[in-house]
Parts: sequence; structure tokens; C-alpha cells
Amino acid sequence: MKKIILSLVLVLSLVSCSLDDGEESKVTYDKMPIVSVEAPDTLMFGKQETFKISFLKKTDCHQFYDIAYSFSENKHYITAIAFKRGEQCEVLEGETQEESFKISIQNREAYSFRFWSGVNEEGEDTFIEK
Repeated sequence: MKKIILSLVLVLSLVSCSLDDGEESKVTYDKMPIVSVEAPDTLMFGKQETFKISFLKKTDCHQFYDIAYSFSENKHYITAIAFKRGEQCEVLEGETQEESFKISIQNREAYSFRFWSGVNEEGEDTFIEK
């Protein structure tokens, strides 16, 4: 009898649980086009320099997540990343958000910063260069 009750409880608990929490649980990550950059005129070796960017928000479901930073030789690539939760989102036209971040200057060579600003008609990434 105990085995039957235990089996019944187990079956009912599995049936009542759903792995799909609906559209609100879906999270995606998107690049956000940077439209303006405030950068220091000069960089000091061994110091942290502050950069300020403005990027376009695509929808009201997008929230700032982080700055993606990578480099190759003296070219440094910066991309604003946002996460999007849900599907019932209002498209935003021209709404921007500002974020600041710091970069440690660890090299005495010239730095070339490239801020991702979108994709052109040929499907190639475009950048604001500083």
C-alpha cells in the first residue's frame, strides 16, 4: 500500500511540474549599437581610465548586462551587451542609455579603441573609432 501511495505521489508531482515557465523565463543576450563615446584625450600607463558610452535600447525588455571587451594587438573592441527577458516587448525608437566603465592601461604602446555601432548594408560590423 505504501508503494502505491508513494508511486501515485511521485507521478502527480512529475505531472504538475513543467520545465516551460512561459515566455517570461526566456533570456537572450544582444549587442546594443553604441551611438556616442566619451573617452579621455590621453591615457596614463598604469592607471584606470573611465569611458562613457551611449547605446540604443532596442525594446523595453532589454536591460544593460555588461561591456564585452576584447583586443588584438593594439586594437581594443568594446561592445555593449543587454539581456532581453520576454517576448511581449515594445520596440523603442531612438531611446539611449548611458553606461560608464574603466579600462586599466597596461601597455605603453598606442591604443586604438573600436566601439561596436552596428552592422552596415553588407552585413559587416561598424565601429566608432577613438
